[in-house]
Order: sequence, then structure tokens, then C-alpha cells
Amino acid sequence: MTLEEAINVLRPRQQLFILEYLKHFNGTRAYIDSGHSKNGAEVEACRQLTKPKIQRCLRLFLQERRENSTKSVEDIEKRLEMIGFTDITDVISFTRDGLTCIKESDSLPANAKAALKSVEFSENLTGISVKVSMHDQIAALKLLGLQKGMFKQGMDLNITAETYEQRRKRLGLDDMNPEEAYEKFMRENQKKVS
Repeated sequence: MTLEEAINVLRPRQQLFILEYLKHFNGTRAYIDSGHSKNGAEVEACRQLTKPKIQRCLRLFLQERRENSTKSVEDIEKRLEMIGFTDITDVISFTRDGLTCIKESDSLPANAKAALKSVEFSENLTGISVKVSMHDQIAALKLLGLQKGMFKQGMDLNITAETYEQRRKRLGLDDMNPEEAYEKFMRENQKKVS
């Protein structure tokens, strides 16, 4: 029997009782909130909750709620994976002559779209500059690791990541011509890999 079929078998006040009961799991309060008298509400609520039709409905409601919450957990894990495993080069590309090009939104993979926090355009002396901000990958990976039970109890998870903007400032790339900035950026990345 489907949930809809189980609900349709009940009288309107019984349907309302179930909806009220599912809000707070308090039978007496649900009985009163569904339009019944306060007198004897505790006994009547108990009687309602023992009826097979109402028990079946509650069981089906709770089963559907459990299934939906499982789906949302999976959706959250998928979103965290998308954020955690996206690389900046999924969104922008670096050319040899030091230019940074943002990719067209239609060509971005789904994980890159999920990882994008904001894109800001501003006009400056050399033309239009673009600032791309991504969601925090480290935070996403920490949450994902915790959810999957990958970390031991008491493990220190206070890891920080340097953002692209912070790295540009630290390396002084904004003050260099594009070719020098590109070379310095690439040398810095080679040091981190080796």
C-alpha cells in the first residue's frame, strides 16, 4: 500500500492528527491541535496511535522521510566532493604570456560550477579584471572525511589553505608584468610539487 492510499482511507481529522503528530511526536498535543477537546486528549491520542490504519500511515510517512533524508545526505556528500576535488584550472586557464582567461560558463563542468563562490568583474587601467573565488576546498574535504569516518578520534584537522589571491599577494604577482608573474607562479608551483 502506498502512502497516498493509506492516507485516503483515513477520515480528515485522523489525517490532521497524523500531520500534527509528525511535527513533534506528542500524541496529546497532536490530538488537541487537530481540533479535538482537551478533555481526555491523552487517552484518545493513545487510542488513535494504536489503530492499525494510523500506525500504517505513520510507518509509511517515517519510511518516506528516512528515504528522503538518505537522498539529501548523498546529495550533500556529492556536493562536497565536487567542491573538494575541483581545480582552479577547471574554471580559468593560464596562458604562456601570463594572461588569465575565465572559461565560458556553458563549458564549465558541473563540479566547477558547484565549487564557484563568486565571479567579480572590475575595470582598471589595463582593461577588465576578473576575480574568481572558490568555495573552501579544505573545509569541504574535512567535512567529507568526517562524514565518511576517515579521521581518527582526536585528530587535528586545523589545516589551512592559501587562497589564490593570498598567493598572488605573497609572491607579489600583481606588481609584475604578465610574463614575469607567470614564470614566478609556475616556479612556485614546481617547488610545491617536488
